[in-house]
Amino acid sequence: MADDATFLAALQAATLATGDSRIYPVFRFQAVDDQSEDVVKSTTGYGEVDYTREGSYNWVFEMASGGLCLQANLRKFNFQSGAWSALLVYDGNHIAGWKDSSGNLRGYDLSIFHAEKMKINNGSDNAKYRVHVSIARVDQVNDLFGIYAAQDFNVESDVMGLINLELYEALAPAAGTATIGVRTACGKANVYDDLSTALAAKALWKVLGPTGSVVSISDVVVNSTLKAFTVTFTGTGVHTINLESPATLAAASVGGPPINGYEGLAISQTMPTS
Repeated sequence: MADDATFLAALQAATLATGDSRIYPVFRFQAVDDQSEDVVKSTTGYGEVDYTREGSYNWVFEMASGGLCLQANLRKFNFQSGAWSALLVYDGNHIAGWKDSSGNLRGYDLSIFHAEKMKINNGSDNAKYRVHVSIARVDQVNDLFGIYAAQDFNVESDVMGLINLELYEALAPAAGTATIGVRTACGKANVYDDLSTALAAKALWKVLGPTGSVVSISDVVVNSTLKAFTVTFTGTGVHTINLESPATLAAASVGGPPINGYEGLAISQTMPTS
């Protein structure tokens, strides 16, 4: 948080990271239903009332856009209590979390993150997609509250998440070659027209053999008729083909900040001997 440029670079890099280091930007919410608990009290045998604990925050956010596909992806994070933390972004580019003893801004520890099942359009109201967020550490919101007011960047437009790219079989594999199409996982839009030149590079693809070992790729060329990519390598049996990591793709100007990055969804291909 030394300055806006440093903070923005860290946020953007985290959208491309792998594993626990990745952040997932989810914008924008158009309503919130505050279902927070009241303080929990207990009464002694002599009638005295004491506070047992402060009730957890429970907020249900309604998403303004993204639809069922976004909801389906968010639901992959369900039933993983305590696994996530969240920074909240308010209009005006105020990023809220809690401050640790070193002054670092951290995401609120979520005891619950749950993308609810959709509510269907009932003829008088639109379909609704909602996420339930629960924060049990009340002190993080009240006593340790921290905020960063960004001046030189817009969080929603400058910190973008990843678009999943689905790999599919465009032509049955032949000995030494697999012809793979690439399309968006949501919407099934072929990305060939936009990314054919950029993705025709063997350094942006990876192949794993039947035992999970890395297989050397000798070439990747476009197939303009099928709007696909022909990947050449040596091997038989079941191979897993995918694009390289989002960070590697972004370094080659295939997506990445300040626009959405890309992440490939692998395909398995049984490579013949002839």
